Amino acid sequence: MSAPKIDIMNSTSSAVQDYLGFGARPLGGTSNAIEVVVWNDKPVNITSESLGTGDGTQDTFSLANQHVFEAEIRVAGTLKTEGTHYAISKPAGQIQFTPGNIPTAGQSVTATYSHGTGSGMATDVFLLSRRRQTFLSTGSANFTLAAAPSLVYEALVDGAEVEVASVTGNIVELADAPASDAVVVIIYEDETVSKQVLQGKSSGVEDPLGTGMSDDAQSTYIGIGGSVLVENEAVGTGDGADRVFSLANQCVIPSSLVVKVDGVEVTEIVADAIRGDIEFNEPPGDTLAITATYRRYRTHKIGALPAGSGRKVQLRAHAPTTTTLSVAEANLEVWAV
Repeated sequence: MSAPKIDIMNSTSSAVQDYLGFGARPLGGTSNAIEVVVWNDKPVNITSESLGTGDGTQDTFSLANQHVFEAEIRVAGTLKTEGTHYAISKPAGQIQFTPGNIPTAGQSVTATYSHGTGSGMATDVFLLSRRRQTFLSTGSANFTLAAAPSLVYEALVDGAEVEVASVTGNIVELADAPASDAVVVIIYEDETVSKQVLQGKSSGVEDPLGTGMSDDAQSTYIGIGGSVLVENEAVGTGDGADRVFSLANQCVIPSSLVVKVDGVEVTEIVADAIRGDIEFNEPPGDTLAITATYRRYRTHKIGALPAGSGRKVQLRAHAPTTTTLSVAEANLEVWAV
């Protein structure tokens, strides 16, 4: 099955909005909420696209796009009925008229439709927040963050993960200096994240395709952000045949995962960080204990997202009395499978 395609848009779904910034507020105070829409493959609408002109024999016409959600087909301006006048291959974006309904010479064929990219159902959908800063390398290994991180999750150079050598205050030093003009992204947590200053809930849906998806209708805000250490979790017992086991938690930080079989670390595994599944290359032996130590993100799960649908998410900032940062800012992320 194809993976979901998640888009985080503003409240009117007219622009991307994944950065969240809230101004200063008194300790213990809460900001007004903002709303975003989390889409799975937001539909693109096409109006009155010309597919060509009939000649009396051509029965097949192609849309300019594939992965069609819904379509209206007109011949010489008259709306035609799917199944009676034509069949449509939505994945291929192709229209085939039935015998007796082939457009005659000179008749225009037009289509008004919505399409996506072919994404699949998002069954498990999680909200989380992380600080994310982007730099253009000058050839130095040092990068100054906006705030001192309590934990650096990832450092990426031109999209590839690299090693962090040290963190001193708000300065992150990479193990190797990136080449000049390389794009460096550092993802980390500070107080906004670790103290769950950002809070979210899901209430309201965008369902232009009429999937009938239910509304989460959540009324309580839940903190998102930060991570929790899980130590020596008993994952299961080998039987010499099973290779896939599930952790007790989802949204695992991959670099933190240490799996042991009978007390010995095993590295020949593949982890699904979102679902929290681990797959061994070789099944653990009969009666051997499997344990795992890892960090998991503190997330908030919302309802499933069929392709072409969205959920309205409300977000606010709450300042715990123990915070020292004057503002709250982070990137909203959505992990989905």
